[in-house]
Amino acid sequence: MNLNRYANPAIGISLIYAAAIFFTGGGLGLPLLWVTVLLTALNMLIFIYSFFKGKSLVPAVILLNAAQLAIFCCLYLQLDNIPGAAHYEHSVSPTLSDWLKFIAVHNLNAADLADIGDVYGFHGSLTLAARSIPAGLALSAMYVMTALLVFSLIFKGIQSFFKSEYISAVIKWSWIRGLIVAALLLIPAGQNRHWTFGDWCLWPFDNILRTLDFADFFQIFGIQIQTAEANPQIAILFRVMIAFSAILPAYRFYSSHISGERKSLESLAAICVSSEYATKDRVDAINELEKFGPFAGSAIPDLIKVLIGSNKTVRSAAASALGKIDDQWAQSESAQIAVPHLLNLLKSQDIGTRVGAVEVLGEFGTGAVPAVPELVKTYTDSNLIRAAAQTLIKIGTPAIPDLVSALASEDENIRRTALQTLETIDPLWQQNEEAYQKLTVFVKDLGKVDVSARNSAGRALRVFGPNAAPHLVLMLTVADVRGLALKALEEIGPEAEQNAVPYLINFIGHKDKVVRTLAVRYLEKISPEWQKSEHAANAIPYFIKSLKNGADGSDDCGSPADALVEIGTASVQPLVEMMAGGRQDMLPTVLQSLKRIDRQWAQSQGAHKAVPGLIESLKNEQWFVRYISSEILGKIGPGAKKAVPGLVKLLADSDPKVRVAAKKAMDKILLKNSPYEIEAEDSAGTETLEEITRLVGQLAEGSGIARVEAAQAVGEIGPAAEQAVPYLVKALGNRDSKLRTEAAHALKQIDSQWQQYPSVQKIIPLFVKSLSGANADADCSMPAEALREIGPASVRYLVEALADSNKDIVNSAAKFLDEKYPDWQRSEGAREAVPKLAESLADSQWFVRHAAAEVLGKIGPGAIKAVPYLVKMLADKNKAVRDISKEALNKVTVKV
Repeated sequence: MNLNRYANPAIGISLIYAAAIFFTGGGLGLPLLWVTVLLTALNMLIFIYSFFKGKSLVPAVILLNAAQLAIFCCLYLQLDNIPGAAHYEHSVSPTLSDWLKFIAVHNLNAADLADIGDVYGFHGSLTLAARSIPAGLALSAMYVMTALLVFSLIFKGIQSFFKSEYISAVIKWSWIRGLIVAALLLIPAGQNRHWTFGDWCLWPFDNILRTLDFADFFQIFGIQIQTAEANPQIAILFRVMIAFSAILPAYRFYSSHISGERKSLESLAAICVSSEYATKDRVDAINELEKFGPFAGSAIPDLIKVLIGSNKTVRSAAASALGKIDDQWAQSESAQIAVPHLLNLLKSQDIGTRVGAVEVLGEFGTGAVPAVPELVKTYTDSNLIRAAAQTLIKIGTPAIPDLVSALASEDENIRRTALQTLETIDPLWQQNEEAYQKLTVFVKDLGKVDVSARNSAGRALRVFGPNAAPHLVLMLTVADVRGLALKALEEIGPEAEQNAVPYLINFIGHKDKVVRTLAVRYLEKISPEWQKSEHAANAIPYFIKSLKNGADGSDDCGSPADALVEIGTASVQPLVEMMAGGRQDMLPTVLQSLKRIDRQWAQSQGAHKAVPGLIESLKNEQWFVRYISSEILGKIGPGAKKAVPGLVKLLADSDPKVRVAAKKAMDKILLKNSPYEIEAEDSAGTETLEEITRLVGQLAEGSGIARVEAAQAVGEIGPAAEQAVPYLVKALGNRDSKLRTEAAHALKQIDSQWQQYPSVQKIIPLFVKSLSGANADADCSMPAEALREIGPASVRYLVEALADSNKDIVNSAAKFLDEKYPDWQRSEGAREAVPKLAESLADSQWFVRHAAAEVLGKIGPGAIKAVPYLVKMLADKNKAVRDISKEALNKVTVKV
């Protein structure tokens, strides 16, 4: 609906109506006032439509604005004549000239021209002022029409001169600098007038509102934002710069989204894609769209269509515009649809079209990933190879797999360009996971019958270079390619082989014997003295750590002892130090490893270097560490003379076994025994340790009768078979009564205090939980028998189980305690369970907290350390827990 055509009739009606009102002196009362309001609304509707939707500022609309001023004058006159209401303030009855002056001054104010006079202090001599809301609204309506007219005229002027880069540059250059100047001038002005913090905030805010015409409405209704004063020139400069900064963006928004003064986005987009327009017109249309920035998002599909076209100039402009409109345009659905069309252009006979298509795909970035295989194929086209390389660089890491495949090409130029592209995308491209997968393919191709395939794989591997060594060594773990992996290393050359050394050393401890053998064999081939290398020395701590951890769960270091043996004499010192580290279960393995390295290891330089560490171990608080350290020092003999003072101190050790070992060691060091005796003792000790290890294994994994025999044998060995204790304890719960009997007998032969061993303490909770039938392990099928054999040492763990979250475990533990230890509440084990029960008071489950408090109450005064925890429970959210905690406190704190 075009309301502009109603402008001329509206002008005529307005002028006639205004003349009639002036002729009657503003009379005829309230009914005619509503007619004036209606006519004002219609005129404003026509004018506002022209501003927001009109194609141009036609003269009729300007005249309508002037005619409406006459209607406003009538409206003010009628409001003033309404009896009983004072809508305007005046000392004497205003004449027509007073009303005209009133309208003129406020129109100047709406156009911001009166602001200059306001700044300099001359406001005119108005005798009229609006004092009611209706009068204020009527005046505000006039301000709106005048402001819109001023904006229309300004925007019309900008439209005429906007293409001038000079004017645009002046506006862009001047506004920020003008604000800086105004701010610099404002600082001394405010300081001279002693502005408060509020003045510093409100004065700029008030002047910005005045510039944008918002403050005028405040003045109409008598609202004052601030009272601070400043230099008038500064105020003018400040407002001018604010206007400069706001007017150009406002015009761009107005012209692109409101008025239609410039071509619509749709029409500009249509020009872009149409080949009927000249190249210049299409580029101009694209440049116009670019100026809209993000507001031109709807034109992205059409600009993408332009990219598919054959006009290079237009394509270039479209690519630039897309980047400024939306930097993520390449991920849009339209972009994905365009990729196949661009790929079709690669088949064109025209070289320019093919090159253009490749270049445009580069603008898509990662959005062109589906095109990567075809782009790599274009490397065969000498006309496209450089453009394709640049495009693949823009696509980035997704292009690596296909570029790696190109490394197998027979064409040296293609291989070279592919390698350059890969190194530009990622200097560490060889470490890319997909590149590694391609490397695996090349290695497998080395084993093909097809000579061409083998040659291609060889070419690719040589391009991979020495950096492929870690991947190729890793392939030793894959049965069907391990031989080819070594062949690939040879194919790459000596440098790759040397790069492979540290990785091969890591593999000499692999779980798979074939892998270990291959690694050692290849190490000896490429580096005969690898055992003396820095890499081997650096690997020793890793293998020692794996040996201590049991070497379980790791394929790469499943056999650390074998690795240390392969490294040889450099492993002796750390192995000797490890043997004195207190791990009884590791002694046979370590001793066997030392013998494999050198049967005379005790006289080796590595053993001598371990002496200072062994001397320190003589001071260890664990008797077994002191014992084994003394044994080792005795084996070393005269080379351990520095240890004699430490051994002398051990002659008064609290443990008889340590005293005997220290005495024997001193005899060997000081040569009080013959070499034959020393060797015989060493041999006997070694054999005993090996036998114990064998028997422990039989206890752990043997059949029924074999386990019984093993239990009998370790019992006969006595204290030296201490490492068998945990396995014997587990056997106490076996369903085989004979095995249980022999295990109990063996434990007493090894140590009458075997129940206090830490390893035993760790097993007891397992038996306690098994009382409920929760464990199907054969060695836990008779947990009650095991706990009876263990005796009072199990009470602590049974009491702790009374607060378990599993009701079955709680019930079975309670039953066992009542049957076996009816007075358990007063036992030492119950007191030892207090810390664990106190921890259970903080459990998230209320019934666990309740059970823990109840047990602590049963223990009574022996649970005195739990009092602080029970006090906290008095504030528990569960009433049952609060009540039982209070009851427990009374029992625990009772005076005996």
